[in-house]
Amino acid sequence: MKALSMLILFCLVSFGSYAQFNKKNNRGSNSAADLTLRERIFFGGGGSFSTGSSFANTGLRYTYIALSPLIGYRVTMPYSVGVQVLYQAYLFPQGAAPSINQFGIAPFMQYRIGQFYLYGEFSNDQLTERYW
Repeated sequence: MKALSMLILFCLVSFGSYAQFNKKNNRGSNSAADLTLRERIFFGGGGSFSTGSSFANTGLRYTYIALSPLIGYRVTMPYSVGVQVLYQAYLFPQGAAPSINQFGIAPFMQYRIGQFYLYGEFSNDQLTERYW
């Protein structure tokens, strides 16, 4: 029953959208010259949250949080550049293990080919540990 409830919740939370393209700016031309600044800029990213126990079979409870927003700029219709900010954290109960925080920044480039795209990213991360 618990698995069915989680599946229903997952289906309700999951969705897809095509907010970046419409008939005006997806007309087959590679030129983005007549697009406004608002049409050239796009946002995206991801996130994650989980909590549980038995981390590495120790029975230790943990919480995991990740956020990775991005902003991009459409140079031409198929070619875009941008930057993504990364944050990840493993949080453990007081004194059980160090809490781990990871910060980073990742410039990226992408080139669209139909419904697919080539994507390249360089990620520079910094890791910190803290005992509570």
